[in-house]
Amino acid sequence: MGDRSNIAIKYRSGETIYLYGHWLGKENLDIVQEAIAEGHRLEDESYFARILFSKMVRNDIFGTTGFGIAPYMPDNDYGNPLVTVDYTHSPPTVEVEGWDNPVPLTEAGSLLASA
Repeated sequence: MGDRSNIAIKYRSGETIYLYGHWLGKENLDIVQEAIAEGHRLEDESYFARILFSKMVRNDIFGTTGFGIAPYMPDNDYGNPLVTVDYTHSPPTVEVEGWDNPVPLTEAGSLLASA
């Protein structure tokens, strides 16, 4: 059981980490949209990854289950799109599974809000 989803961050080095939420569902879209809207550290891949993960766990900061970080994609339930923040592009982009093309990070917030 669960409503598993992930946010991937693809670093300039080409390596990818996955931020996993066991009960996150499509809230992964909201988390990325919210972080973009705040506009902090968008160009800094490691800081933005921390901002995203902090938003994921904000209501369960000391919990021991429900969230994780991995160098591979943990479970992802069907119907929950993988959201990828890709720093190998200049400018960085956001891609949502099912979208036709990646969108520049600074423009993705409004699209995610309507997804």
